[in-house]
Amino acid sequence: MIEESVTFGGFDAQPMDLYIARPDKLSPGLIIVHEVYGLNENIKGIARRFAAEGFASFAPNLYSRDKGFLNETSIVEAMSIFSSIPVEKRGNPEAMKEAASGLSENSRRVIDTVFGARGPLEENMTKDLQNLYDYVNTRDYVNRDHVGATGFCLGGGMAFELAVESPIRAVFVFYGRNPAPIDRVSKMAANFMGVYAGEDPRIDAGLPELVSAFSRHKKNFTIKMYAEAFHGFFNDTGKAFNPVAASDAWELALRHFRKNLM
Repeated sequence: MIEESVTFGGFDAQPMDLYIARPDKLSPGLIIVHEVYGLNENIKGIARRFAAEGFASFAPNLYSRDKGFLNETSIVEAMSIFSSIPVEKRGNPEAMKEAASGLSENSRRVIDTVFGARGPLEENMTKDLQNLYDYVNTRDYVNRDHVGATGFCLGGGMAFELAVESPIRAVFVFYGRNPAPIDRVSKMAANFMGVYAGEDPRIDAGLPELVSAFSRHKKNFTIKMYAEAFHGFFNDTGKAFNPVAASDAWELALRHFRKNLM
């Protein structure tokens, strides 16, 4: 296995950090989009697991422009506060402001940027991922046009956005939210599979609309629900880790990408 830490050009030509793990041979490409915590050892480990299965794996840090405050330390602190806010109040600016009042300046910026008005950040991340797709698809060790994407939580939603906005062949979403507006899935060429947690009401609320849109636009899709799992069940470093669901989802992801990319 070959491992590299390099950069690629973001949509505005800013250098974006990129971790690559790949076999030493021509391989299909796989973009792996991080959770809210950013590009950390957990995501690098997942990239290595996919590389060991024959995929050239590319894990970007989509926070590269703002890593002075969008770093794991500040995000973990902000997440501890965000998680304490009742689900129904997480879109309430006053509730968010009150919860963040005791945080460090960096963590308050995380709350504002990632958990508050996230639209501009996600727009930039989508454009960066489109640039990354072009980068991946022109590597001489990647089988051209045999490129897919996967992601977790925030990254699941961003992998879905990439599938809507680029010609990747396959996408596997781990409990990520839907594109908005939902009928943008009409543009998607990728075969879709998504895995979801039964105890994840915020994400699961969008599934009926997603199934309806896929059916309406005649898209290839598969969805699996793990009834007793919680959001984040694949992350073996987190409290929600569910080894049974994670093991099954891993096998489904491998099968999905082998079928569609190899």
